Amino acid sequence: MSGIALGLSAMLTLALGNSGLAESAKPQNTVFKSWTLACVTPQPAQGSTAKPKATCRIFHQVHPESDATKIAFIAAACYVGPDRIPMMILTLPPAASLQRGLNFVVGQGLAYKANILVCTQHSCISQFKLTDDLLKLFRTGTQAIFAFGLNPQGQATYAVPLAGFATALDALQKTGS
Repeated sequence: MSGIALGLSAMLTLALGNSGLAESAKPQNTVFKSWTLACVTPQPAQGSTAKPKATCRIFHQVHPESDATKIAFIAAACYVGPDRIPMMILTLPPAASLQRGLNFVVGQGLAYKANILVCTQHSCISQFKLTDDLLKLFRTGTQAIFAFGLNPQGQATYAVPLAGFATALDALQKTGS
C-alpha cells in the first residue's frame, strides 16, 4: 500500500472518530463554520523518547437528511509528503462506481473530473491535488457539488458548503502537519 493510501486510511480513521490509530490518541477538533480541523497525536512507540508528531486534516461530513447520526460522504483536505502538496480526499459510499469516476463543480466554475482510486466493503476513496486554481476556487467559493455513479446504475450528488474552508486550511497550514 502506498504512503498516500496509508495516510488516507489514517485520515479516514481520524475523520470518522475511530480510536484505531492509537489506544490513547485523542483527537483535538476546532470548528471553522462548516469545516473541522482535527489533529491527533499518537502514543510514542514503546521505548521511544522521540515525541510523536501530530497528524492533522480538515474535513466536512455530509449526513443524510433522514439520519444525522450517519455519514454519507466526507470531503477532507491535507498536506501530503515533504513538499506538503495540498490534496482533497473524498470518502464515498462503497457502491460508488470505480469506472465512472467523480465529477465536481466549485461555485459557478468549470466541471472537473477525478478518479475513484479504491473501494472496500466500507467505502470508496477519491483524491486529487488541489492545484493553485482549485485552491483559489475552494477558498473563495460558497459550495462544491460532487457527483458520482452508484452501482448498478444509480447516481449520487452531495453539496459541500465551503464556509470556513479557507480559515480551516490556513489553520491546517500553521500546524505543519
